[in-house]
Amino acid sequence: MKRRLALGISVLALGWFGGDAAAWTAPYQRTQVRPAAIPAPTPPPSPFEYAAGLLRDSMPTMPSAPVTTVVQPAAGAVAVAPTTVFAADRPERAVASSAIQPVQYIVPSPTASAGGPPQVIVTNPVNGTVVGPTVAATGCPCVIDECCASTGVWSVDAGLYLLQPLWNNNPAYSFRSVAGEIDSREQKDFTHSLQAGPVISVAYVSACGLGGRLHYWQLDADAETGITNNGNLQISSAFSLGLGLSDAAAGELDARWSFQSELRIRVLDAEATQTLTWDCYTFVLAAGVRYAQVNQTYDANLQPPGDEDPLHLSSSHRFRGVGPTLAATARRPIGCSGLGLYAAGRGSLLYGRDRQKALQIIPGIPADDITQAELTQDDFLPIFEIETGLQYATCWNTTNVFFQLGFVGQSWLGVGNAANSDALLGFANDNDQANL
Repeated sequence: MKRRLALGISVLALGWFGGDAAAWTAPYQRTQVRPAAIPAPTPPPSPFEYAAGLLRDSMPTMPSAPVTTVVQPAAGAVAVAPTTVFAADRPERAVASSAIQPVQYIVPSPTASAGGPPQVIVTNPVNGTVVGPTVAATGCPCVIDECCASTGVWSVDAGLYLLQPLWNNNPAYSFRSVAGEIDSREQKDFTHSLQAGPVISVAYVSACGLGGRLHYWQLDADAETGITNNGNLQISSAFSLGLGLSDAAAGELDARWSFQSELRIRVLDAEATQTLTWDCYTFVLAAGVRYAQVNQTYDANLQPPGDEDPLHLSSSHRFRGVGPTLAATARRPIGCSGLGLYAAGRGSLLYGRDRQKALQIIPGIPADDITQAELTQDDFLPIFEIETGLQYATCWNTTNVFFQLGFVGQSWLGVGNAANSDALLGFANDNDQANL
């Protein structure tokens, strides 16, 4: 019977983006505006209009209408310079000459008091002539803007998972109290503390949002416990493949028991990703392949009173599997401070081989009694994950740096417990789920 492993996770991550930072990678500080087409100038054109027209005509045609970014004002008119020469069918970012420096103004619209968007006006700073159309700013007031190049973006993030493995049933030993007329039974499980595990991801996103990602994390967790017989107990270890240890009889005073457990998890995801934006939200969808390796060990030692040799039981089981994985991440800024919320979910279904071994050693004369058992079987391992938290992003030089702090929950169905055993007592919770 398999067990379920569960992890309760808090995650701290630090990352950076270099090269081209697409709209979802840079700090939360700007507004996207889609300008209207510039009306044809009426003759005779002013020198400024003439120069702007030459500049626009010299630029290549783009397949779709561009997007211009402008700073969102708190109140009143705010000037931003240098600026962009608006053109619906031209590249959005034009380099103005040193002699002609148009200034981009943002003023509240007449509907601003009712929650309406601001308006964008492009003017000549010398005489105040309006040289660009007035357009309303639409969409999210503070999206993640670009601060790098314009071809694609590489990203690397590294951090720590603080994980506490939790099993509904992970027995270390059980005991029966036989003092007087009281007959009670109890099972003791291994208890794991929070353990730190490294996390690292490397990703690339093209200008159209299509990309790829490699994501790796691991966890090493150990636990141990023990008990000394007070003379009124019958103590038994967990049983693995039918092998186990037990006190010969109640009342074996000062017999010392010790139990150890180890857990090792290694996970690697290789995925294709697609980044999408809608209003203030950024979504990253991913599909790919996951490889996982889970190793667990169980050791029990019984030291009888005196100088007798100890009794020993050891068990190990290992699962290695590969299978499809699907993931989705959503991000949303909080105002224009750089803070944001994020949430992610993932589901994986692995197919692989589970191999278990057990060894029991009972000292004896003239030779020790050694018994071994082994079992190999193919199995499916479903995994479900969810994560949510806060993110802070900022632009440093030509690199976008972000910090994340959140909580994660994972459920591994069928991964087993330390001894890969059933509950030692009939009333114990006996299922095949564990959580991280």
